[in-house]
Amino acid sequence: MLNMKVIGSGFYVPEQVVTNDDLAKLMDTNDEWIVQRTGVKTRRYAPEGMSGVDMIERAAQQALDEAKIDKSQIEAVISATLSPDHTFPGQAPFNPDRLGLNGCAVLDVRNQCTGSCIQWRSRTLGSRRHVQDQFLITGSEIHSTALDFTDAGRDVTVLFG
Repeated sequence: MLNMKVIGSGFYVPEQVVTNDDLAKLMDTNDEWIVQRTGVKTRRYAPEGMSGVDMIERAAQQALDEAKIDKSQIEAVISATLSPDHTFPGQAPFNPDRLGLNGCAVLDVRNQCTGSCIQWRSRTLGSRRHVQDQFLITGSEIHSTALDFTDAGRDVTVLFG
């Protein structure tokens, strides 16, 4: 039987909160319409110049601090995103360097909403082969830079940050 446990976690969201009323100033929508169809009341937008790797760095450092393990024990970073900072390479190759995790393996996962599930499954397969003892799972999304803030983009824009 495979035993895995989370020994540290981290979280980061940008400071800028965008409300449904904020979006109503840009397109034909309102708070009631958005909440009724999506349940979304607010979303966060990354400031200009912030990258997904920047967000990963902040959250991952929290996770590493909470885990209280030597960074040299991390053998792999598995990173999921739909919105990578670069088309190629993706997020994962930048994470180890930014976090001081030199020499570890990296894996990018680009499976949109199922990315997290795929990350855990990838880790499970590695464990069964006794490939990695400690690993770091990361994920970040920045959609706000690619949204259409007109009525034509309303159905997607009201969902994402």
